[in-house]
Amino acid sequence: MTASDRPRAVRASATAGTDTVKDRRIYRVPALTSVYPSRRHPGHQAVRADDARFVVTVLNPLARAEYDEVRGDYVHVGADYMCEIFPSGQVDRLKLLSRFSSSWAFVDDLMDDSVDADHIETLLGACAEAVLGRSVAGPEFRPFADVFAPRGWAPGAHQLCVEEMLAWIASVRAMRSAEIGHEVLSVARYLDLRSRNDAVQAVHSLAGYAMPELAPQLYAAAGTDGYRQAVRHSAAAVGIALDLSMVNAERAEITEWAHIVPVVERSQGPGRQRAIDTAVALFHQHEQRLGAHLTELRATHPAVAEAVRACHGGNMGWIARSRKRGLRYAES
Repeated sequence: MTASDRPRAVRASATAGTDTVKDRRIYRVPALTSVYPSRRHPGHQAVRADDARFVVTVLNPLARAEYDEVRGDYVHVGADYMCEIFPSGQVDRLKLLSRFSSSWAFVDDLMDDSVDADHIETLLGACAEAVLGRSVAGPEFRPFADVFAPRGWAPGAHQLCVEEMLAWIASVRAMRSAEIGHEVLSVARYLDLRSRNDAVQAVHSLAGYAMPELAPQLYAAAGTDGYRQAVRHSAAAVGIALDLSMVNAERAEITEWAHIVPVVERSQGPGRQRAIDTAVALFHQHEQRLGAHLTELRATHPAVAEAVRACHGGNMGWIARSRKRGLRYAES
């Protein structure tokens, strides 16, 4: 994709900070095999059909009218994703979550392809306003407000998820600021940000909405170190896997500054393939640590431990399917 092909909001903002562009050489990136299996929700087709109607009638026309093109397959990042990470969720709730996830990916794309701090801040502000129930800036933000409306939530679970979404917003702000300013991040700092920025910690908290019977135990577990560490290591592992899945992809990006491979390479010295191999090793380390904390969590909150395990396995299964498609958001 050339600069002239990018959405208007991106094209207007992508005029600075682009000296670090995507490396187009092909590198050896092994398929990451998770120790956690995945399964898809049996109601997947019904959820997918509902999300497809939303994407076709709301998101795609908005993308064409406001941003010149449809940026990706938003049903894949909506219904396909939600049915993979919540294989035991209630179908009616998975439909709402799928529309939200499709919209979330849509808005996230607009931020990922921009180096305009004001543009990014406007989008983050609109996300926060919708999550907090204050205002809805446009139809792409309506699913945020629908999911985060207090009705249908256990009070503690709602508070937890709102806090996780606000933490996601803060992490995006920090990550994009580091990227735009070419801030040199340590590997530890990058993974700390990435474990929020990839939204996986927030997604884990959505289990209390997808499976309302789990909400009281989830809220209780969220106060324990075992849960917090489990979801942090899950999110770090998934962030590494997502980054590695894009190494040889053709998806256009403004910059690859904030990405596990160049971050590792800046830390340990030149050698892109060596940095990839180090990132693969880091992925397996985080999965091992996840396992240790799941064992701890299972002793006190077994249903939550199973939900975390299923969500992590679903994330990894979805990434594996996405990689086979060629691009994370590619049309099949």
